[in-house]
Amino acid sequence: MNIEEIEMPEIPAEIKKKYPSIGTFNFPKNDKYADGKYVEEVKKLEAVFVEDSNSAREYWKGFELIEWEDGCRELRFCYYTRKKGTESWRWGQFSPIISFEKLKQLIQMVEKKKWFS
Repeated sequence: MNIEEIEMPEIPAEIKKKYPSIGTFNFPKNDKYADGKYVEEVKKLEAVFVEDSNSAREYWKGFELIEWEDGCRELRFCYYTRKKGTESWRWGQFSPIISFEKLKQLIQMVEKKKWFS
């Protein structure tokens, strides 16, 4: 089945309006960065999401295409969630970032293990 044939629910407007945008990555507070001075700006260019909910919570999980100040582009795993029956979506607090090359490697490993079968 092609991705175009899969019927997906509409991504909530509250999530869609976050792209494109600019954010910052901050150092944890320490002796060198006591004021939490930003590390660098990152452009959140666009994102793809799939709806993946359970009986208690709603989730939109996906990838953000981000661009660092040096022009390097990477994917960031991300999700938004909310308790069913509530209105506001919350950003998933823990979002790993991966380069395209590392993502390809991981996908190849998973395919070799036949996890998608």
